[in-house]
Amino acid sequence: MPALAAESLRAPPETDPGDSRPIASEAALATTAARLAGNPEDWTVAERRLADAAPPACPVSLARQVERVRQAIVGGADPLGDAFCRLRTAAARRPTGAVYTPHNIVTAMVGWIAAKHCQPARVVDPGAGSGRFIAKAAEVFPLSELVAVEFDPLAALMLRANANTLGFGERLRLFVGDYRDLSLPPIRGTTAFIGNPPHVRHHGIDAARKTWLSDTAASLGINASQMAGLHIRFFFKTALLGRDGDLGCFITAAECLDVNYGAALRRLFLGRLGGAEIRSLAAAASAFPDIATTAAIACFRIGTDAPTLHLRHARTDAELMRPAPVRAVARASLAQSERWTPLILGGTTKATTWSATRAVLGDLFRVHRGQVTGANRVWIAGPRAADLPPRYLLPAVTRAREDVR
Repeated sequence: MPALAAESLRAPPETDPGDSRPIASEAALATTAARLAGNPEDWTVAERRLADAAPPACPVSLARQVERVRQAIVGGADPLGDAFCRLRTAAARRPTGAVYTPHNIVTAMVGWIAAKHCQPARVVDPGAGSGRFIAKAAEVFPLSELVAVEFDPLAALMLRANANTLGFGERLRLFVGDYRDLSLPPIRGTTAFIGNPPHVRHHGIDAARKTWLSDTAASLGINASQMAGLHIRFFFKTALLGRDGDLGCFITAAECLDVNYGAALRRLFLGRLGGAEIRSLAAAASAFPDIATTAAIACFRIGTDAPTLHLRHARTDAELMRPAPVRAVARASLAQSERWTPLILGGTTKATTWSATRAVLGDLFRVHRGQVTGANRVWIAGPRAADLPPRYLLPAVTRAREDVR
């Protein structure tokens, strides 16, 4: 990280009314990011249009806002990404799967890469957003080439702003487009793939892209369901891009461990992708502050087939940061199991816990949240439901139609 002049680190006078005002619009966000994003010659046409379309702001107020944002970035925060998530609601971001990963989970995932490979030659984030994974990787791996892929030009501008401010812009190759269209040149050394593939349900994926998944999976000897979401396509693209020995760490919906459309991903994980470890977060925990979804971290080393995989369950996202015992489960056992969550929890995939008087409910039913099932008329109570009258808070099992085979 380059040293900043003392003048640039000095806080603006407290009398300025714009000092603490949040970024008020996406246009203002684009203006602020553009001021920090470095050389416009490197931007795409879409990014330039965003910056040019922003309304003019008071030069003094804008300068102070830019400086305030710069200081926050240097201090380790992501003020641009936070503003983006505040200005564009979770509902508005859902069609593109723009869910930004909390910093503690980013740190845990980069830490896994660091523990397995001290210095990868290249780090690739397939859905980079404002660049949280890439920024952490730039810090932990100071010699690595950095490749970030982002479809949204506003997010791309934010990523450039973070990279330029933190001093890794010259190491960064930013591809503004679809990860499935990315090509990677040969490189000496290991490539590490890390990130949060966007979770977009199959309804939002066009027919051509659905065919892409079917053809890609078939080339690897796997039958993929047309109901698979966009995140599963990112895993398959990674398997195509990676070479034997490359490694990766993706956070995704934990439903993939059990549901039918996740079967293709589970087969890929046990095959070409070279699954090594799964860290599952308890369903009661909230991995992402602005969206109700489960989470699991899938770690892999491409082209390997170790006889056992490490499985770990965390009750809170904070536990992902701390060392904890893992279960070693035979790859063959996972291959024979239709559901992996019981194995991660230390149980079985059959209702062997039955007795004359009781059975474990989890052996009888599966409960999926509306984001995955499409049953969005069912509300999942979160922190914002605290003020609802108790008569509206009813425990329910949603679409429980699957019983033990």
